[in-house]
Amino acid sequence: ETKEAGQRASEEGRNSCTLPTRPPDGGTHSDNGDPSLLVWEIIGGEDRGGVLVREGFDLGSPKTAERLSYLALVQQLELLRDEVAGERLHFRRLTGTGPLQGWISIALNHKVLAERLSEAEAGRRLLGIDRWRGS
Repeated sequence: ETKEAGQRASEEGRNSCTLPTRPPDGGTHSDNGDPSLLVWEIIGGEDRGGVLVREGFDLGSPKTAERLSYLALVQQLELLRDEVAGERLHFRRLTGTGPLQGWISIALNHKVLAERLSEAEAGRRLLGIDRWRGS
């Protein structure tokens, strides 16, 4: 499904690409064979009941019935950049309220809506532990 979204963006003439998924603190990948769990915190939309979520990558795709709550934590499924839409995050909700998954803008009108957490911080927030990174 996420591969199809990227292909659709490319077919429609967008300058899209999947961005690097390395954590901002230079952390390592978890030892379960999958890339590290990339976690973002929703820091926008506090005054609007959360951040607007769309069903697809395109800004014209249908809005979901609910907004993604302020301070929710989400897992990055895909991060695409588009000249018109900017950076768009395909997410799966881990905490908070709102759609289980969807697409959001990382920033809007020069205001940051979502911020990527380091692996250590994600571990503290999700698991309540200080040792999150694999060896």
